[in-house]
Amino acid sequence: MPDHYWGLLSKLVWPVRDGVLLSKISEGQWTAGAIAAAAGVALLIVGTGRLRFLVVWAALALLPFTIWLLPIAPARYVYMAAVPFAIIVSWGAVSVYDGVRASLVGRRVAASPPLSRAVAGLLAAALLVAAGLAASETAERNRAYAAGTEPYRILAQELPAVVPAIPSNGRVIIYYGIWDGYAIWSDAVIQTIYRDRSLTVVNLTAAQVEAGGPPVRPNDRVVFYTDKGFIAPVRSSSTR
Repeated sequence: MPDHYWGLLSKLVWPVRDGVLLSKISEGQWTAGAIAAAAGVALLIVGTGRLRFLVVWAALALLPFTIWLLPIAPARYVYMAAVPFAIIVSWGAVSVYDGVRASLVGRRVAASPPLSRAVAGLLAAALLVAAGLAASETAERNRAYAAGTEPYRILAQELPAVVPAIPSNGRVIIYYGIWDGYAIWSDAVIQTIYRDRSLTVVNLTAAQVEAGGPPVRPNDRVVFYTDKGFIAPVRSSSTR
């Protein structure tokens, strides 16, 4: 549980990678999670009542997702903690800004104007660099997500043109398919598109096709997947 909790906190603070395994969390993310944990403890000790409430809220929101036996920490499990965490981060950013501005204003008489402008310039540059890094990481994550979900986009948008309807309790048997990951995702796509929770997908790789594949039942629909899209036989419900 401590490893899972730390991993979830790391994903909350620095959601750089979408990999769910704890082994895919970077050293930078682990460090960010540790810093956030230390900051949370400090706020519980010296923070206001509202900040303590937010810290407890964030901590309890992560707790239910630390009980898994598998070494996973999906980023979606931090959603409930994102609200209090965002409020705390916003409060911290405003506090730092107010402190720096008050310091610069207080030293305006004693310090030379070039020095004050230099400090303000450095702060502005640091903010721009941070914003640029965040934008770059976000764009990279979006590209990775688009590439990872492309097969399911194909399944959702192109299959209905070839197979307009599927009988209940039927299967979509795809020869030479590219959906060889978790079957639950293919099933979810088909059930959503055809609005029938009884439907399933059977993806057959080239080796499985050569081995013969499963018998085709009357309610099944058979399609072949090629580089040019789906191809449906003339009679896809015939039995073998």
